Amino acid sequence: MDSLMQFAKTGESAIEPDDSFLLAHPSVDISLNLSLIRSIKAKMIAVAQHLDLELASVAHAFAYFEKLCLRGLVNKETRRIKGATCLFLATKVNEHKRKLEGFLDAIDKYLDVSEKEVRAIEFATFAELEFNLFLPKSEFIPHLERILRELGKSDIESYVEKRTFYLHYPEQSVLISS
Repeated sequence: MDSLMQFAKTGESAIEPDDSFLLAHPSVDISLNLSLIRSIKAKMIAVAQHLDLELASVAHAFAYFEKLCLRGLVNKETRRIKGATCLFLATKVNEHKRKLEGFLDAIDKYLDVSEKEVRAIEFATFAELEFNLFLPKSEFIPHLERILRELGKSDIESYVEKRTFYLHYPEQSVLISS
């Protein structure tokens, strides 16, 4: 599985990051550049912080969103609604139901996407993700690590240790060792 992770801000290359990104990922719609993707991801994190969501939900949403971008299914005009819908799907899968209260209002506030818009493409997005919302840890843990670093949180082992979610995750995704 390809990822956009290598284009995370660490030190910009001699080539402009957006140009370098598009050269490396020709399947990504040309109207969608790295800056736009970073902006949507930052807004997803803002929603998660506002609602105190599990950061693993955001990491899953990032992985879903990147899959759609790499398949050419996201463009400049659809980035907000696709990002919002990916976060909605990830939250529905990873969070307790009461965390969904106020979720769509927060999506509207931070991403300017209405509940009606999200609901209208929810199933289509699920289908574009091949009806697979349960990811192996290799697809979402790198995103979780990056989110934790960006937020100045503890290392992933300390973060995961406090959460029972990972204890019950499918065996291929168990992070905690005995």
